[in-house]
Amino acid sequence: ELKRERQRSEMKIQVEKSKAKSREAELRADIAEKENKRKSEELEYARSIQQSFLPASIPKYKGMEIFAGQITASEVGGDYYDFFEESDGSLSFVLGDATGHGIGAALLVSAVKSSLITLQNRKTPSLVVTQMDETISKSKAESNLLISLLIGRIVQKNENLEITLSGGGIPPLYILDASGKVKEKEIVGLPLGSKIRFTYKQSKLNLQPGDTLVCFTDGLPEQSNINGEQFNYHRVKELLNEIPEDKRKPEYLGKLLFSTAEKWKPETFFDDDVTIVIIQNTWDTN
Repeated sequence: ELKRERQRSEMKIQVEKSKAKSREAELRADIAEKENKRKSEELEYARSIQQSFLPASIPKYKGMEIFAGQITASEVGGDYYDFFEESDGSLSFVLGDATGHGIGAALLVSAVKSSLITLQNRKTPSLVVTQMDETISKSKAESNLLISLLIGRIVQKNENLEITLSGGGIPPLYILDASGKVKEKEIVGLPLGSKIRFTYKQSKLNLQPGDTLVCFTDGLPEQSNINGEQFNYHRVKELLNEIPEDKRKPEYLGKLLFSTAEKWKPETFFDDDVTIVIIQNTWDTN
């Protein structure tokens, strides 16, 4: 009788343990579900912030055609592009890429956009970049967030587009000339917010009729396929080299680069945002 009682007692204990484990598993699942929901809501909030920074429309200028677009990653990054019409009639464009993902990157981009609005019309691209670097370095405290940034100011001179450029941490720019030849232009400079004293300089680029400037964030060349192989800069340049003359329009080029990147990374989310800005001198076609 004592043996049976002991067995019943042990069985009861096992049942209680089983119930406790089941309750624990349910609790863990509930916590995980709430955490996933919180992350999802935060992701959507960050995405909405990111999208609110982008211009509602692309500016239209005689003698100039512009394409700008963005594909966001599974985790919202800090890519950003914008256009500012200056009081002297020139057009400024901005391409940025904040490190990290989520709310932190979105807030850094917010600070950059606010600074650009304050500084436009008053300073050269190099002075804008320098002042923004100082502001970001002072305001971000111990944060390790940085932003790669390119600022260009476009002035129409007769039938040419003179572009003054400054920035840091940005991938090389590609110039597809009217003959179909692709050239590279490096923008030398540290990402903004590094807290390292650096003199940001500016350079000029002259787009003649039929020339096209192609700018992009590193999410394009550094996109990896299922084998871990990056798309890389060589493939980007090669792709531009192969564009037939009748297809060298900004919208076609931009969509081709996006679709090629999507094919390179099939059935998976992008590792990083991909943002492209393309500017073409169209005076010879107007």
